[in-house]
Amino acid sequence: MKKFNAVVLAGDRGLADPVAQAAATFGKAAVEFQNVSLLERILSTLRQAQSVAQINVVGPSQSCLEQCPHLYDVIDKYGAHYIVPASGPSASAALGIRTAQHLPILISTCDLPLLNAQAVDLFCQHVASIKADFIAGAVEYEHIGQLIPELKKTQYTFVGQKLCFANLFAVIEEPGLRAIEYWQSIEKSRKKPLEMVKKIDWMSLVRYKMGLLSLDQVEHLMSQKIGARLRVQLFNRPELAIDVDSAHDYKVMSDYLG
Repeated sequence: MKKFNAVVLAGDRGLADPVAQAAATFGKAAVEFQNVSLLERILSTLRQAQSVAQINVVGPSQSCLEQCPHLYDVIDKYGAHYIVPASGPSASAALGIRTAQHLPILISTCDLPLLNAQAVDLFCQHVASIKADFIAGAVEYEHIGQLIPELKKTQYTFVGQKLCFANLFAVIEEPGLRAIEYWQSIEKSRKKPLEMVKKIDWMSLVRYKMGLLSLDQVEHLMSQKIGARLRVQLFNRPELAIDVDSAHDYKVMSDYLG
């Protein structure tokens, strides 16, 4: 089995984070479900996954660690390498990748409370067989809606498909690093499908609004724009795309997990 070095994005917005506010803690990484922090959940999952070798954690911030010192023990417990986060997710991802050094690299966020080792191995095994430089995971919305209908997820509507992008990505070959560079220019629009599509080109936006833009076309256009082979890979595992990004998400997942 091909081994991936993992980069976990665990930065935080401190007291301004709506999830941390809802949970009455300092940073999202310290938010707990069933008395287990999100940071420990993701590190435990990755350590159990057979496809993951080194784990690099970009974040939490030094301020969060000072307020929640038990997170130091969590990072040490799972043998992860801690990296002080950069100014945003994409910059932190680039920093983590430079530290991880060896490809392929799995990128994940820390706020995936349902993610498990089996799903991680499925993702890694599948993307390792794809001829691409950068791969973004996605899940059809119906799978998420069937599992937890109360969740509100950002949906992208392509020809015959309604997708939610997962918080799992893979850099397979060196040209895939260009996708991380491009990410820095679009990350502020990630929750706004129309703005994201507009950044491809105006014709794609028109086709998207008319319901005529296919996922294959997006892959082709983005690959040309970035200069790397970009793929969006669909999975029927909703846990790949169920993150906690709002106070509403926190309440729904707290009720779901009990």
